[in-house]
Amino acid sequence: MSNPSVEQPGDRGKSALFISSVFAAAFLIFLVQPLVAKRILPWFGGSAGVWMLCLAFYQSALFVGYAYAYALIRFARPSLQVGIHTAVLALAVFSLPVLPEDSWRPTDARAPTLHIASMLVFSVALPFSVLASTGPLVQAWFARRFPLLSPYPLYAVSNIGSLLALVSYPFWIEPNVGLGATGGAWSIAFIATALAILSCAIVARRDSARPTSPQLRVERIAFRRALLWVLLSATAVIMLMGVTNHITLDVASVPFLWILPLGAYLATFILCFASERLYLRDANLLIAVLCAVATFRDPDGASGLELQIALYCALLFSTCMLMHGELYKLRPASESLTTFYLCISGGGALGGLFVGLVAPQIFGGYHELSLGLAVTWGLVLFLCRNDPTSWLYRDRPLWRLVATGVGTVFVATLFFIVPDP
Repeated sequence: MSNPSVEQPGDRGKSALFISSVFAAAFLIFLVQPLVAKRILPWFGGSAGVWMLCLAFYQSALFVGYAYAYALIRFARPSLQVGIHTAVLALAVFSLPVLPEDSWRPTDARAPTLHIASMLVFSVALPFSVLASTGPLVQAWFARRFPLLSPYPLYAVSNIGSLLALVSYPFWIEPNVGLGATGGAWSIAFIATALAILSCAIVARRDSARPTSPQLRVERIAFRRALLWVLLSATAVIMLMGVTNHITLDVASVPFLWILPLGAYLATFILCFASERLYLRDANLLIAVLCAVATFRDPDGASGLELQIALYCALLFSTCMLMHGELYKLRPASESLTTFYLCISGGGALGGLFVGLVAPQIFGGYHELSLGLAVTWGLVLFLCRNDPTSWLYRDRPLWRLVATGVGTVFVATLFFIVPDP
């Protein structure tokens, strides 16, 4: 991300404050996930189902945080936002630490859904949701302070923080620092980050009276556009959880293997939101098709464990590039970014709840991956059909031929890409 231009003396330091705040909040969000998993997974036998349920919970808590950010920016005056967010952050501080106490340890090795959900709600939900609200809040305040700059690259910065936390925990923090010490350090870092976030709010409040700062207005968002935001985000999460399920259950049972798909998922957010030039629709579509065909031809991994894992991660990366790239192309003006992120988080929560809670009840096997692929093909075809720059635009001769072919692949993917285990 390029350095923000300087409007007045001290603006460079203020922009650094916004950047560091979103980075730190995202780092803590993705540090607490493996941290809590390290504590509770042994209590329930370390099954993949527990991690899937945790992912669904985190997607839901993310939505709560984004909904709070939307309401705060939409309905509270700048002069009130500092006071409200100070109170919310104070409540989160009093709810620390985030590591569940031993009293939550179950009396048997099973993983009852209600018990795990209750434990996460009481231990993690408030600080996690407050940190999750940081991205859209700080971006909205950044847009108020720097009206001539796009706030969306800050989302790439936040995902860089998430990815670094995801990688640093298993390879550096977990082997060298005890669980209790890590939890205590996390609480201290949370307080420091909260102070930085409040500083961003104060800067934005003071600058809201400047004549160069426009008043935030809510853009009228068409229902179809908002629905696409939700569907694109939900499909990416379904692909993430479907690939994670498949490689951890059917391909290999390796500790922390779930980091690979989650890292690929975050990397697509970083690339797509850093610059629209980094998103190449046709190239990613070709890679996704080739990877899907390769996994279909070798469902049992006869080509080798490493190649099988690489193919599934490449499939996830290319499909999430498609989903997140199209999301970025459909982004609204900065005045409506909290609505945009609310829809993204809502879609992510729906995708996570579908895979974590609904799919096990309606599917006899693990068909989430095939469903995610089928919806990916359908969404990409729809978006290309309505994009005049696409060679699949509806007024071009190839449209009917390709639409028929993709429709056939859509139906076939639902049933044949991922066989029952």
